[in-house]
Parts: sequence; structure tokens; C-alpha cells
Amino acid sequence: MGYLKDSDGKKLDIRKLCKGELKHFNVMQGSCSDGVYIYIAFEQKKKKKRKHRIKIVKFQVSPFKMMKISAPLNLGHANDMAYKAGVLYVTHSGNKKVIHRVDAKTLKKLKDIKVKKAFNGIAPYGDGFIVRPMGSSKLLICKNNKFVFSNVLRTTAPYKTSQGMETNGDIVIRSFSWRQSKNKNHLVWYNKKGKILKKMKVPVTGELEAAFYVGRQLWVSVHRKKRVDGKLKFHAYLYRIGG
Repeated sequence: MGYLKDSDGKKLDIRKLCKGELKHFNVMQGSCSDGVYIYIAFEQKKKKKRKHRIKIVKFQVSPFKMMKISAPLNLGHANDMAYKAGVLYVTHSGNKKVIHRVDAKTLKKLKDIKVKKAFNGIAPYGDGFIVRPMGSSKLLICKNNKFVFSNVLRTTAPYKTSQGMETNGDIVIRSFSWRQSKNKNHLVWYNKKGKILKKMKVPVTGELEAAFYVGRQLWVSVHRKKRVDGKLKFHAYLYRIGG
């Protein structure tokens, strides 16, 4: 286990690697992987003369290589993402009932999918997806990418503030985080009946945003903010859990 580090042995800050291209895109949001590349959404907060938008960063871990940074995209808050067949599926646009789609190669926005509920958690599941309605511990299963739901997985939430999801076969892994915490970041594994298999406290400081597999390695993304000399600084880290 441990943080992804730079050549000097320090925690690698993804935002710094983007060399200014994430100016104002301060808050790390959803993350996912296609097994080779990692995709991370960064949020630009809406202000009086500035729209609320998202940039997606694409890169690989080993060997580390920055691949692409998207143009500003209208993807709501982009709380969670899932990869399937060359497309990123992005959830959470407030009360707007859509799932956004982004081409994983070009990082250009595709046509939204209209759905009957608002979601802020999503992961691949079989040939389709498993999603979490906003404010719920019920997980809805759909057999394809049309988001017609066929089953419900009832789970419990042992910790505050559910974040992103990941899957490994029938196993669902949910991330939980409480603000900028030092000891309230957890992963919870559930079986296909929604029973908790195990819990794990992740030893990171910040907000645990998402978990995702790169090959057989499980990683989590961590949004960190702190004040330095009176100024608020934002950081984006990756932490490897293991196989």
C-alpha cells in the first residue's frame, strides 16, 4: 500500500503534472480506469462570471505518462465515472436526470442518456452497470447500457458520505469519506446479495473520492485541500491498496 510517488519519493500531485491546465479546476471528483489508463474528473466551481464545468485528465501509472486533458465539459459535478467499451459514463448533475457520456479516446462529450432518477454512483456490472440513486443505499442493476433496471441490491452504509463505486465480478466496492478526514476514509466490500464482506480504513488524509482497478491493482483517488500561508491549496493524489 502507499501513495503514487514522483522521482524524488514525494507524493505525486496530479494537478501539478497538468502544468496549469487545471487552473480553477480545483476539486477532484469521480475516477475510473479502463485497465490501462486512469480517468479523473476535476470540477470548476461556478462563480458569477464563470460557469460550472469539468475537465477530465487521462494518464497511465506504469510507466507514468500523461496522455490527455479534456476541454471544459458540461458534466454536472461528475461525482463518479465508469468505463465500458470506449466510453466514460458520468453521474451526478444535481436534479437533472441524465447520465453523461464521454469518448474515452478523444475526451469529447457524447450524447447524454436520459434516466428516471438522479444518480451519483456508477460502476460496470456484468454486461451493464450498477448505479446508486442519490441519497440511497439501494443499488440498481441494469443489464445493458440503456439503463433499464432489472434488479435491486440492498446494502447498508456503515459510514458517512458515500462516494464512488467499483466492482470486481459480483463484488461491489463502495468508498466512504467524511470531508477532509485523517481517520474517516473507508472501503467496504459487498457480495451479490448486499452483505458486507469486509471493511477497510484507508490511511490517507483528505477526501476519498473513488476506488478503481488498474489491472489487478486496486487504487483510490484522494482530494486534499489545506491552507498554506493563508491561501487554500488543492492537491490530487492516488493511493494503491493492492491486489
